Amino acid sequence: MILIDYSQLAIANIVIALKQEGSLPTPQTARYLILNSIRGYVHRYKEEYGPEVVIAVDGKHPWRRDIFPAYKAKRREGREGDNTSDVIYEYMDIIRQELEDNFPYKVVKLDGVEADDIIAVCVKKNVNNKSLIISSDKDFQQLQKYPNVTQYSPVLKKFYETDSPQEYIYEHILRGDPGDGIPNYLSPDDTFINGIKSKPIMKKKLTGWIDTLMRGDDPKEFCNEYHLRNYQRNQRLIDFDFIPEDIQDDIYKQYEEKEPKGKNAILPYLIKNDLESLIGKIEEF
Repeated sequence: MILIDYSQLAIANIVIALKQEGSLPTPQTARYLILNSIRGYVHRYKEEYGPEVVIAVDGKHPWRRDIFPAYKAKRREGREGDNTSDVIYEYMDIIRQELEDNFPYKVVKLDGVEADDIIAVCVKKNVNNKSLIISSDKDFQQLQKYPNVTQYSPVLKKFYETDSPQEYIYEHILRGDPGDGIPNYLSPDDTFINGIKSKPIMKKKLTGWIDTLMRGDDPKEFCNEYHLRNYQRNQRLIDFDFIPEDIQDDIYKQYEEKEPKGKNAILPYLIKNDLESLIGKIEEF
């Protein structure tokens, strides 16, 4: 199975074109870049990972924001009033629908659910098969605790590998994730929203805490009541094992029910959208 983090792949291609040209690409150029990128990964890896392709798409209003309102709040602020971002997301939505209507892929998108959740659930439900995750999000390294899971970063053009997925997730919980607005476990919820300086984490102490957790001991061994609450906050937001069961069920239900199109729709679609350069590569999709 090949699992593609759609938002990451699409934004990366559009932003690269934006930097090269100095202006937003046309919808036609964005369409070509995204489709050609997907085609390249499918063609390169389908022999090893199988023909099934899942396009995981971010839905609106992620469930993590319901339990932690500061989740990705700074990203939302940065996009407000940004016409460029609005246009990029409009392109992405149009092309996502075209993928669903014309290509032999399972396009999975649910309100309240992020692409990370979709990929994590699909990996866990298919542990007996080889899975390749196409994403530059390092969070997916935690999924390497399952057998047969590989991750390739389109941005860095390399495979992400970790010797200890469990150690990775413990460190991630303790350190938090500033990019997502999640403070380290010593710091309060509103750290990034209100510009509060994070409590520093010393490397020696971090190593000791991780060793404690790796031994199977409870975080209560080094947490007071306040820090334990923050540790559990981060665990729920970061560790894919804490995706709520009802959300996992909804994701897998949609994945199971999705019936990808056959390849017969690709040629008319490429002709209609003046994508002649891809016509000779239809078998690579």
